[in-house]
Amino acid sequence: PAGTFFEVNDNQRYTHMRVNYWPDGGVARLRIYGEVQKDWTSSQTGIVDLASTANGGLGLMASNSHYGRPQNLLGAGRGVNMGDGWETARNPNRPPQFKVDADGMMEIPGNDWCIIQLGVPGKVEKIEMDTIHFKGNYPESCLVESCYAPSATRLTFDPSKQTWKAMLPRTRLSANNLVAFDASSGVIPSESAITHVRLTIYPDGGVSRIRLWGKPEHRSKL
Repeated sequence: PAGTFFEVNDNQRYTHMRVNYWPDGGVARLRIYGEVQKDWTSSQTGIVDLASTANGGLGLMASNSHYGRPQNLLGAGRGVNMGDGWETARNPNRPPQFKVDADGMMEIPGNDWCIIQLGVPGKVEKIEMDTIHFKGNYPESCLVESCYAPSATRLTFDPSKQTWKAMLPRTRLSANNLVAFDASSGVIPSESAITHVRLTIYPDGGVSRIRLWGKPEHRSKL
């Protein structure tokens, strides 16, 4: 028989679940769906990946998720294959021959983007982009922007109503490669805490992981 879903309206954080059923018998699978809520009240030393799934980061939405979801960008470790990243379909309006602008970037009719909600508001100091496994289908370049929308939820966040600020100006990427950017290589450090990041890729393609390293904003107990 098909599985049964039960909606739960409870914002409290839990660490363990106990299953009780009557009178006896068997259950094949139990799935607990929800959002990670890390306890940030414990002391934090150094910088952490504010976008990691383990720290509560969420891939909220994307212009295209044909081959992979943006949530994959926030997974643990490096991607195991191309399906373990975020990849978009090819832009059907690609010209037969690309032109470049004065900065050597492709002049492209369109791009793709995804929105990431940080696990906790914080100031980003370093950005890592990993295109492992993406060789002929990696983006030419990327742009990373941020905004501060602490009252927005994953269901109410509207990217068109935010004020976006560039954190990493449009920057070239390379195939099958992990590269880190900091203040010395293009990153504009956050002057104040941010809550969301928009990753734009040109013209399309796949990225395996993004790491947003920074310091969490002080928060009271969740």
